Amino acid sequence: MRLPFLNQAVQGDDVYYLAIARNALIDPLHPMQMGYTFQGARVTMAGHPHPPLNAYILALLLRIFGDVREWRFHLAYVLFSLIAVAAMYQLAKRFTERPLLATLLFVSVPAFVVNGNSLEADLPFLAFWMAGFAFYFDGRQRLAAASLGLAALGAYQAIFATPILAHHAWYGRRRSKAAWLAVFAAPATLAAWQLSQLLSAGAAPAGVLGGYLKSYGLLALVKKAHSALALTSHLGWIVFPVPAFSSALPAAVVAAFLPGYLWWQRALLAVSLAAGLAMLIRWATALWKERASEDRFLATWGLIFFAGAVAVFFAGSARYLLPLAAPVVFTVLRRTKSPWLWWPALAFSLGLSLTLAVANYQYVNQYRSFVARVAPLAGDRRLWSNAEWGLRYYLERAGGEPLEKDQPVYRGALLVSSELAGKIPYSTGGGRQREVLRADLTGGPVRLIGLGTRSGYSSSDLGVLPFDPGRGLLVLPFDPGRGLLDRVKAEIVDLAEPRLSYLRMSDPEAAPQLLSGFYQIENNAWRWMAEQAAVTLQAPDSATRFEMVFVIPTMAPARRLTIALDGVVLATPAYPAPGRYTLSAPVQLPAASAHQLTLTVDESFHPKGDERRLGLIVQELGLR
Repeated sequence: MRLPFLNQAVQGDDVYYLAIARNALIDPLHPMQMGYTFQGARVTMAGHPHPPLNAYILALLLRIFGDVREWRFHLAYVLFSLIAVAAMYQLAKRFTERPLLATLLFVSVPAFVVNGNSLEADLPFLAFWMAGFAFYFDGRQRLAAASLGLAALGAYQAIFATPILAHHAWYGRRRSKAAWLAVFAAPATLAAWQLSQLLSAGAAPAGVLGGYLKSYGLLALVKKAHSALALTSHLGWIVFPVPAFSSALPAAVVAAFLPGYLWWQRALLAVSLAAGLAMLIRWATALWKERASEDRFLATWGLIFFAGAVAVFFAGSARYLLPLAAPVVFTVLRRTKSPWLWWPALAFSLGLSLTLAVANYQYVNQYRSFVARVAPLAGDRRLWSNAEWGLRYYLERAGGEPLEKDQPVYRGALLVSSELAGKIPYSTGGGRQREVLRADLTGGPVRLIGLGTRSGYSSSDLGVLPFDPGRGLLVLPFDPGRGLLDRVKAEIVDLAEPRLSYLRMSDPEAAPQLLSGFYQIENNAWRWMAEQAAVTLQAPDSATRFEMVFVIPTMAPARRLTIALDGVVLATPAYPAPGRYTLSAPVQLPAASAHQLTLTVDESFHPKGDERRLGLIVQELGLR
C-alpha cells in the first residue's frame, strides 16, 4: 500500500521537521533551540507543538543519505507502519476473536493510509504508542515503558496513555510496580526532557509553546468548537459505517444550522457527525454499565483520548485521532453479532482511503512541479517565498528565502506566492509586479484541502467535513469534477516610474511610490515608518520646497529627523517633545525625471506584542 506513494513530495509540516532535523545535526542536544521564520514572523522552534523524536529520525536519514531523497525517506518510514500494524495484531488477539479482520480494518483507516505517506510525527508516534500498549498487555512492562517514553518524545498527547492505562492497572495490576512504571512512562519522559531543556537552554519548550498558543489565538472558543466538530466528524470515518440511529437527530440539527455549506456537504456532515456521536455514545454507555471489563477499558481509551484531543488540539485534523483507530475497531467488532458484515466495510474503507491518498499525492506533487518550472527563471535573481508547506520547502531548495511580514521586496527579485499556502503582507518598494508564471493546482472529485473546499481533514479552519466530495462526485460520478485547490504564481518586481510628486498616505495611488520602511496604512490616513524609509517622487515642473506632515507619538523616542533627496541632506530638524509637526525645507532639484527621498529618525522602538520597529507616523510628504 505504501509503495505507490514513495515518491510523494515533501508536504505540509514536513518542512518544519526537516528544519529542526538539520539543526539537530549541528546541536543534537538542543535541536529545537533555533530561530525560524514562520508565516512571516520570527519565532523559536522551541515552541514547536511536537517534541524532537521525529526530527532526530529525519536527522539520522539526512546523515545517511546526505540530503532529502523522497523515496528513500518514505521507504524508511514504512518501518513505523509495520511496527504499528504488528502491535495492532497483537492487541487484536486479546480484544477480538478475529485479529486479521481487526488489523485490516486498522490498516484501511483514512488517516493511516493518507498520513502514513508523510514525514510528519504521526506514524512514529503511533508506532511507539501501539507498541507500548501491546507490550503492556503482553506483560513486558519495561518494554512498554520504553515504547511509551519514545511515543512521548514524538507527541505531547502520549500523556493520555497514563489515565488510560491507569484504569486497567488499578483494576487488574494494582500490585505490579512494573505496570505502574509503564503507566507513568510518558509524563516522566516529557518532564525529564522539559527540565533538561530548561536547565541547559534556559527555556522549557512547553512554556514557549503555551505562549504561542495564546498569542496566535489558537485556543479561542470558536476555533475550539470547530476543531471539536471536525474531530467528531473524523471519528465517524475511522470505521465506516457505524450504526448511528440514536445520534442522527442532533447531527442533522448541527449540519442544518452550520453556515456556509452546500446541501450535499450538509448531508455528508450529518452522516459523519452521527457516526462519530454514535461511537461516543457507545463508549459512554459501556463506561456507565460495565465495571472492570475489557469493554469498559476500550471505552476509557476512547473517551479519554477523544476528550484530550478536543481539549488540547486546535486544528481538528484527522491524523490527531490515529491512536483511536484501535479502540474503535475493537469496539465495533466486539459489539457486532455478524462480523463477516465488516468485510464489505473494509473494502469500502480501503477504496475510499486510497482515493484520498491519491488525491493528496497529486495535490502536493504539483508544488514540486511548479518550483521545477520556476527555478530556471530565477537565475541570479533573489528568490522570495510567500508560502508555507511543501511549496516553501522546494523554493528553499532552489535558493529561496521566506518573506517576513511587511518587508520590502526590491527591484529584480522573483517572488512566488500562493493563495492557499501563504498570505504574508509585503511591499514592493515602489516596484510593479510582472507575472512570469502561473499555475492553477487542481484536484479530482474528492478533496482534502483547497480553495473553496469545506474539508477539515488537515485543518478545521477550512471546514469540518472529513473530506469534500465536491459537486462533480455527486452529479456525475465518472466526471473528473476538477476543482481549484490553489493558485500559485511567480512575479518579477520591476521599477515603476513615479506619477506623483506629493504623497498623501490616504491616497491609494501613493502606495507604489513607497520604496521601503513604511508599514500598512491605518485609519486610511497615515502610516508608521521604521527607523529609515524611502520614497520615489516624480520631478514636478517647478518645485521650491519639500514639505512633510508627521506625528511623533507619546511612546516614540524619536526626536531628530534627517531628510535626504537623491543622497543630499536637505534638513536635520530636532523636536523637543511628541506632537504633530509640519516640516518645510527649501530644495534645488537636479535635472531628473524622478527623485528618491530618504527619511531617517535618530531612534526607533519595538512595541510590546508587535514585531515592527517603529519611528514616527507620516501623514503626507513631497515636493511643492
